[in-house]
Amino acid sequence: RQVSVGGGNDRPVRVDVQRPAKYNGNRDSRVINNFLFQLKYYLDLRGIVGDDLQVKTAAMLLE
Repeated sequence: RQVSVGGGNDRPVRVDVQRPAKYNGNRDSRVINNFLFQLKYYLDLRGIVGDDLQVKTAAMLLE
């Protein structure tokens, strides 16, 4: 994402976002919900759009 802060210097600001922990197949609903929440948050903050790219990114986080 690009954030513009006043002053006329419109350089993009890069936000370092920690990658979510890998999902290990645990079938506990809390673990699944936490993983999906963290994944959605990560995708949003990184600006990852498009279903195909989001699926590929999520697949990298599966054990």
